[in-house]
Amino acid sequence: MTWQDWIIGGVNLWFLWALIPTIRDPNNKPPIATSLPMGIGCLILSGTLWTMDQRFAPIVIGVLGLAWLLITYQMFVIRKK
Repeated sequence: MTWQDWIIGGVNLWFLWALIPTIRDPNNKPPIATSLPMGIGCLILSGTLWTMDQRFAPIVIGVLGLAWLLITYQMFVIRKK
């Protein structure tokens, strides 16, 4: 692991921490047009960084991508009500 791995992972860990209120709030969610591309993009970025022999950042970014996809799912549930 390089220092870049730690910096990229740390910043994305901060982004993940910042998403917690959005995940927990039952009503206020970003649009699906925002959350779905963010989730997919994070997962693609995670896989790309993994192939570059980074280990910490891809795991954190993968979890961040799953968090964005969770928000997307929550929006689908809210819209169905």
